[in-house]
Amino acid sequence: MGSNPHRHCSVPPRRNDVVDSLFAWFLSGQTCPRMGGFVAATVVVFLTICSYYAYTRHYRTVSGNAAGSSVDSAVLQQSTDPQALLNSANHFYWLNNGPAATPLYARAEKLFSERGDSRNELYGKVGRLRSEAETMSFVDLSRFLNEQLQNPIVQTDKRLRLWCLIAKGYTDIEIVYRATKRDWLEAQEIANELGEKQWATRASGELGLVAFLEGSPGRAARLLGGALLSTMASGDTGGQIRFLELIGRGFEVSGPVIKGAILAGSGRSQWSTRESPRSTETQ
Repeated sequence: MGSNPHRHCSVPPRRNDVVDSLFAWFLSGQTCPRMGGFVAATVVVFLTICSYYAYTRHYRTVSGNAAGSSVDSAVLQQSTDPQALLNSANHFYWLNNGPAATPLYARAEKLFSERGDSRNELYGKVGRLRSEAETMSFVDLSRFLNEQLQNPIVQTDKRLRLWCLIAKGYTDIEIVYRATKRDWLEAQEIANELGEKQWATRASGELGLVAFLEGSPGRAARLLGGALLSTMASGDTGGQIRFLELIGRGFEVSGPVIKGAILAGSGRSQWSTRESPRSTETQ
């Protein structure tokens, strides 16, 4: 698997729909009866401000090198070294650049197949399918990945199993969050065993997303915020953008809700002060 490779008929909810619904629900304060929206707003603002530099840096890098990435990928597609192709594909995938990674995984998969290397052929296939997941059924992809996890080769090869779990984790969040939780918990455990600290961090952030869905905002904030800060410290730009996307999209969608929650909280505070002054003195 190498160190730090990255990581997508019935159509289940798309990523934006899932994330938008998730944060609108959470930030409405339903999971925190008292000042839930205010606390959520504070967390979101803090994380967004702390990581603003990461977004701007990533934007400049992507806008300045997008054409170069396409050219590099096209040149690499002519390579006859499947391992070099796999390493390059992993690099693009780690940066969330699926379009650049897909053809490299496809060619590596083909070359490994011709050499009879079933292990790396499967690795390339999983990478290719995950990189082009937005164009296919998440349900079908999840089913395929689940079948591969039962494969004796995958069950004994921890790096290959981690790779399959990562792909399945990113896929299952679009379908059933309980399944993605199992995926990321096992992936995190294996990543720690293998010393893949950055993948363990990304797993933690994805589990933070699951925690929101489970109605545990405090745990979600700790996991997602901790993962974001860890990616900033390690220079994992792709991970930063993934977590910023989750936070920023929720803030954008739920901005009016947050504002209302803050105003409502302020109103309750003033009313409590007038009605029960002693209560504020004992807190």
